[in-house]
Amino acid sequence: DSGRIHQGGATNHLRVDRIGDNIHLYVNGYLVGVYGDSSLYGAGRDAGVRAYSDNGQATDVRFDNFRAGVVALASPLYSDDFSSSASGWYVGQQTEARWRYRSGEYEMWLQSAGDWMAVIWPIGGGAGTYTVEVDMRHPSGDKSSYGLIFGFVDWDNFYIYFIDPNVQQYSVYRLQNGSWNTVISPRTSSRINKGSGSNRLELARNGSLLVISVNGHVLHTDNDGVFVGSLPIGLLHASAANGDLTRYDNFTFWSLPAKIPSSPLLNAQAS
Repeated sequence: DSGRIHQGGATNHLRVDRIGDNIHLYVNGYLVGVYGDSSLYGAGRDAGVRAYSDNGQATDVRFDNFRAGVVALASPLYSDDFSSSASGWYVGQQTEARWRYRSGEYEMWLQSAGDWMAVIWPIGGGAGTYTVEVDMRHPSGDKSSYGLIFGFVDWDNFYIYFIDPNVQQYSVYRLQNGSWNTVISPRTSSRINKGSGSNRLELARNGSLLVISVNGHVLHTDNDGVFVGSLPIGLLHASAANGDLTRYDNFTFWSLPAKIPSSPLLNAQAS
């Protein structure tokens, strides 16, 4: 459920953008869903409004300010600088973990070493062709790792783009039916900032094609088509010591072809 929806008799302003096979859903000016569907697409299609009663009783729904027109793909489609907790990312605390907004960043903290935690973005669905960028850092120079979750089906099936800044290594793994599989084995790059320095992780996905970058430099390209389509993305934190934490900022999402990495998606070379 989206907290963007006004309850009771209050007015809700709904918007749908259809750009090719991309469907973007908005409520009251906020993006709440991104999906891909190539059916029922093309010139001459009608648009309209519909009322529905979920209890079989008579209902009175009123509509106003209907507009239809040509739209362009927003660039970026979604961004969050975490300046306000109203942006909708999960906030909560358990005995071993904490998710919160802090001083204009999003933070994940783990009490125990050797564990990991994650959060999925507050947008329904996802695009099959996209670029996502996020700044990540350890404010105290912790030796833990961080990264991006993508192709998320459920908590037993997803990918992670993983960075260990302490040893300047990157890797990609796929969790499938609860078992880990290596997509890109750990490799070292001097492009990864060590210690408390911020790293900007970038992930581009075009169907099965995967391009990972850090701080504006392409690290690796690969193909893995196990989990593709309109699937959510998220953030990851893995602890190396008790009390490790990671902070995140400037989450930015483009639905391609609005933006691609600085090097071409194809024939990119690792550095």
